Amino acid sequence: MMMKMSRSTAKIDKLGIFLSGACAVHCLLVPLILPFLVVSHLTFFASEGFEFWSWTIAFGLCLVVTVYQYAFKHKHASVFIPLALCFGLIMNKGMFGASAASYVAFAAGLLLVLTHILNLKMCKLCPKCQSQDQ
Repeated sequence: MMMKMSRSTAKIDKLGIFLSGACAVHCLLVPLILPFLVVSHLTFFASEGFEFWSWTIAFGLCLVVTVYQYAFKHKHASVFIPLALCFGLIMNKGMFGASAASYVAFAAGLLLVLTHILNLKMCKLCPKCQSQDQ
């Protein structure tokens, strides 16, 4: 059972890398493709509701996987640094002004990707994780 949990958390981290990366690219591209979204009636993808829920899901997934891996596996608190920086950026995004909001969100998305990558690397270095994979 532990073997499956270890592999499934690695898969969740990989899924998190994909989702966080997609979120970061979305945040960077929305200002560029906004006219296309208006013409094609897809403005939902540029709405605050979509942004809120995509950040909630991406950040929530990252938080759950990171806390689980930290608590039960590698015990390296350094994985929380980019996660905390991401949270700080998102919570204070308005402080940078409307023109910089998409760049700030892009940076926050990259910090989520970095958190997942660090989480995977810490688990690969951890003897406890390795013994559970066998």
